[in-house]
Amino acid sequence: MRRHLLPVLFGLMSLMSVAVVGSAFIGFLKARDALEAVSRSYVVNLSSGLAERVRFALEDPFRGRMGYMGFMGLRRMMRDLTVPGMVAVVDVRGEVLAHSPGGEALVSLWNRGLPVGDAVEVLDSTGERYTVAAFPASDQVFVVAAVPWGQLMGPMVRFSSLWPVLMVFLGLIGLGGMLLLGRWVVGPLRRLSSEVSQMRWGRDVPSVPRPAAAEIEELGEALRSLAEGAVRSAALDRGYVEDLVRVQEEEKERVSREIHDGPVQTVTALIQRIRLARMSLGDPDRALNELSVAESVAVECVRELRGLCDQLAPPWAELGVEQALQELVLRLRAQWGVQIETDLWGLEDLSEDKGLPLMRIVQEAVNNAVRHGGARKLKIGTFEEKGLFCFYIRDDGNGFVPPDEFKSLRLSGHRGLANMSERAALMGARLEVVSRPGEGCEVRCWFHRSDS
Repeated sequence: MRRHLLPVLFGLMSLMSVAVVGSAFIGFLKARDALEAVSRSYVVNLSSGLAERVRFALEDPFRGRMGYMGFMGLRRMMRDLTVPGMVAVVDVRGEVLAHSPGGEALVSLWNRGLPVGDAVEVLDSTGERYTVAAFPASDQVFVVAAVPWGQLMGPMVRFSSLWPVLMVFLGLIGLGGMLLLGRWVVGPLRRLSSEVSQMRWGRDVPSVPRPAAAEIEELGEALRSLAEGAVRSAALDRGYVEDLVRVQEEEKERVSREIHDGPVQTVTALIQRIRLARMSLGDPDRALNELSVAESVAVECVRELRGLCDQLAPPWAELGVEQALQELVLRLRAQWGVQIETDLWGLEDLSEDKGLPLMRIVQEAVNNAVRHGGARKLKIGTFEEKGLFCFYIRDDGNGFVPPDEFKSLRLSGHRGLANMSERAALMGARLEVVSRPGEGCEVRCWFHRSDS
C-alpha cells in the first residue's frame, strides 16, 4: 500500500509527543511517590526524636515535680523549631502541652485517633493534606509531627493541575508543526513531483514551487535549470539533425551538379564526336580525326570522374597517415595557392580510424583559415605534452574569439568548428581552438596515440 508522507510524519510526531509527555508524567508520579516516602520518614524521625527528649524530661524527678507545664525549655524549644512542618506535645485528653508555630492545629488531627508509631496521610477540615506521625513519650503524653503537602510538595501539586493545559498546548504545537510541514514541505514536494511526472523532458520546464521551504525552492530551481538545459540540448539536437539532412542534401546537389557540369557534358560531347565519325565513314581521314577527338573527350571524362571519386573517398588515405597527410597538403597547396609547412612526427603508428578524421580536420581547418581568416601561411605539426599527443594546424589569419561550445554554432549556420569537434570526438580526441582577433588561429587535437 502506498504511504503518504504527511500522515506518516504526523503519526510519528504524535507518538513522539505522547512518549515525551507520558515519560514526564511517569517521572512526576515517581518523584511524588519518592517525596511521599521521604515525608513519611521525615515526620516519623521528627516525632520519635522529640518523643525521646520529652520522655527524658518526664523521667527527670525535678522536672516531674514541676508538672507537665513546667518542662524547662520545652516550650522555648518548640517555639524556636526551624525545621519544616509542625510539632505538638499532647496528652491523652487532647490538651496541648507544647507546640511549634501553627502546631495547635494538630489537636484536631490527634482527636480523630491517629495510629501511633506510623505515618499516615490525612485531610483537615479545610481539605488540606498532611503527612502525620505520632509517637508516645509516655503512657499519657504523645508527640505529634506533621508536614502539610502544600508546604512540602506545593509546586509539584500545582504543576500536576497544569497537565491537561500542557497536553493541549503540546498538541496545538504538534498540529501547527504538521500544518507548516504540509504547507512548506509536503505540499510543494507533491506539486513538484506531479509536475515533473507529467513533464515532457526536453520540451517542458517545471515551475519553482512557492511558497516552500528554502531547500525545496532550491530543488525546484535546480530541476528548472536542468529542464532548461534539456530544452536547449533538444533544440541543438534537432538543429543538428536538420543541419545534417541539409548538408546531405547540399552534398547530393553538389555531386549532381559536378556530374552534370563535368562527366555528363563530356559524355555528351563524346557521343557527338562518335556520331560525326560515323557520318564521316566515307572520308577516312575525317573519321579518324573525329575518333581521336572522341578518345580525348573520353580520357577527360575519366579524369573528372576520378577527381570526383577522390573527393568522396581519397584513395591516398590507404598510404598511411603521414604519407596521406603529405599528399593532402600538396593538393591543398595547389587548390588554395597558399604556403603550408609541415612538422609531422609520431604518426606512423596511428590507425586508419584516427587518420581519416585528422585529414578531414585538416581540410576543414585550411578551408576556414583561407576563406574566412584570409590566411596565406599555415603550419601543420605535432608535439607531445604531459602524456598526450597534439596534432595542430596554425595559420596567420585574422583570428577570432573562440566560442565556449562548438555545437551551438550549428544553430547560427557556422558548421566548420562543429564538424571538426565531431570528427575529433569520433577518434576519442578533444578539440581546442586558440585564437585572438588579429593574432591568427591554432586548432589543436589532443588524444592518446595508442588505443590502450
